[in-house]
Amino acid sequence: GRWWGIDPFTRERHSISIVASNHSGSMLFGACKWSAEKMDLAELNDLKAQSELFSCSESYYYLFSRAGFTKTCQDLANKDERIILVSFSK
Repeated sequence: GRWWGIDPFTRERHSISIVASNHSGSMLFGACKWSAEKMDLAELNDLKAQSELFSCSESYYYLFSRAGFTKTCQDLANKDERIILVSFSK
């Protein structure tokens, strides 16, 4: 489901579109963007930073984008099996 919370260190509010966990302590974090611009590393880096608020053994990152992803984002996902990109572009 979705998660809303406050960073205990910065006192800033955060929200993560998708958060899931399993019995082994791994967690999935997802970001969804429905804009006309391609998703870039900034969104992934934000998601990774927010995921650090959780204690887990391993993190997986799913990015959902209507417009697709920049080449740098795609290149990083190709190198890291924990990053999954889902595009709704035609």
